[in-house]
Amino acid sequence: MTGVQTCALPIYIDIYIFNSYDFGLAQYRKRCYIVGKYNAPPNIISFPTCIKYIVRDILQINVNKKYIINVKASLLQKSNTRYNKPKRIGTINKGRQGERIYSINAPSITLVAQGGGLAGKTGIYYIDGEIRKLTPRECARLQGFTESFIINASDAQ
Repeated sequence: MTGVQTCALPIYIDIYIFNSYDFGLAQYRKRCYIVGKYNAPPNIISFPTCIKYIVRDILQINVNKKYIINVKASLLQKSNTRYNKPKRIGTINKGRQGERIYSINAPSITLVAQGGGLAGKTGIYYIDGEIRKLTPRECARLQGFTESFIINASDAQ
């Protein structure tokens, strides 16, 4: 007999959409996960509840001045309210990607490998009266890297 053999055992497929913010990172990043299980009922995976961090929690003290952006900006609001999604609070120029100012009292926007504008890869944040982009160490913290992680000397990488 030739052809494809079929398996009589049950295979279950579950689809999850997870946000890194819900798992202890200060970054708002949704991703889809497809989980296939052999001979197990669907929806039996449980996930831990984690502390929810915001950008303020990962900031460095005494940041190099090269990360500060000295341009005229329009702030829509200054708020100490805590948000569960990135909160845009201002713009620089026309407000394109890399020209949007976000609150540090919320999770960060998704970090990108390529992006334009003054802070196209990290986003711009209003921090202690200054507008600045994130440092490489702050970006590493957003992604869950430990403090012992060695960062390349180049900010672009």
